[in-house]
Amino acid sequence: MNNCLFVANIDLDAREDDLRDTFEPFGRITSIQLSIDPSTGGSCGFGFVEYKSNTAATSAMQSLDGVPILGRSVHVSIAYDRSPTVDEPREYQ
Repeated sequence: MNNCLFVANIDLDAREDDLRDTFEPFGRITSIQLSIDPSTGGSCGFGFVEYKSNTAATSAMQSLDGVPILGRSVHVSIAYDRSPTVDEPREYQ
């Protein structure tokens, strides 16, 4: 299992510290990436929390999915690498 979690529906005013405070009790966090809108400086509403262990990630996912952070219920799931896309020419008829 992957030890990186995808967190969706994050409050737009949330900061990395808000995620750290919520997710850290479940285990050692190696990184937090909160997607930030460059034009507003606010959150885009999703991010990633990576744990040192799979056990901590699983525990956090099971405990925090659907739990409100800053008033919004977040959705927590395992993060998967996106498959690379192949830019192939399209044929038009």
